[in-house]
Amino acid sequence: MRFDGPVPDVRTLEAHAAQISTVRLRLAAVGSACRELRWDDASFGSLSGWIADALERVTVRQAELVEYVAENFALFADDLWDSVAARETIADDPVPAPVVIRSPQILQRSPAQYAHLHARITDGEWIDPALTPLLPGVPLPTRDMLLSADPLAVLPARGLDWTTSYVDPVRGVLRGLTGYPVVVAAQAAALHGTAADLHAVRSDLQRTLRPVLAWPGRDVDQYLGLMTHNLDAIAGLVGTATAIALCAEAAQALVAAVRGHVQERAAALADQVVRLADDADSPAHAVPALTVAVAECHRHALRQVAALVSSLTDLAELVER
Repeated sequence: MRFDGPVPDVRTLEAHAAQISTVRLRLAAVGSACRELRWDDASFGSLSGWIADALERVTVRQAELVEYVAENFALFADDLWDSVAARETIADDPVPAPVVIRSPQILQRSPAQYAHLHARITDGEWIDPALTPLLPGVPLPTRDMLLSADPLAVLPARGLDWTTSYVDPVRGVLRGLTGYPVVVAAQAAALHGTAADLHAVRSDLQRTLRPVLAWPGRDVDQYLGLMTHNLDAIAGLVGTATAIALCAEAAQALVAAVRGHVQERAAALADQVVRLADDADSPAHAVPALTVAVAECHRHALRQVAALVSSLTDLAELVER
């Protein structure tokens, strides 16, 4: 929209146009950074890698929304520069500025709808009750820990190569839960950074608009009304970027907790297999008990994976709404 009245003066309007153009450029940069974010299925492990697809969808949508808001500011900036150009062709006669009183509160609205979403992600109510005992005190593994920690590797080292095919189902679950938490952490950190950048843009925009509160005219009222919607939109983008980051961190922490538990059960299974092999007269005599032990461990691991999938499904629904 254009300002056709004599107030503000052309230099003030020019400075404001430059500030709005800067906001547009900053938002465009944030949008481009969002476009660069890509979620890899392998980051969460093959058994839960589909959560990366959900994160990819909401991240792409986030980038599109940032770019849409940036385009809005491009239109505002164009109109402001047109107003500047039109004003420069008019003789600069002093015009007394009428007294205008607008409340600064119109620029201070802070939508809180995302605070509830963030709380729902972090409070863990989406986690299947079968998994809640695993959570207290579970450290987030590093990439090297996940790639190297195979408790069943002790069996060949003890000369029990013949047991490998029997324990492979349990090892398969462990492999399926092995991801790259360092990658997930980096992506989440980038999104937290996006949220911080958007928050800074919003704060600067509020400061830019404060002098406009004193400008007279119905066109200014309309302009400020539109700008408050943009402030709300940017606040929403801050909320969604934070929500995606929190979702990724929560998913990775739960996958790590489940893998840690399955890893403990696999370590116990390895000890049991060693004892069975030591007590048996021959491998053939150990096989029946070994088969039962592996089946029990495998069933337990699959129950944990099922609870993990259920939990991550509920988590994905939270962030995709």
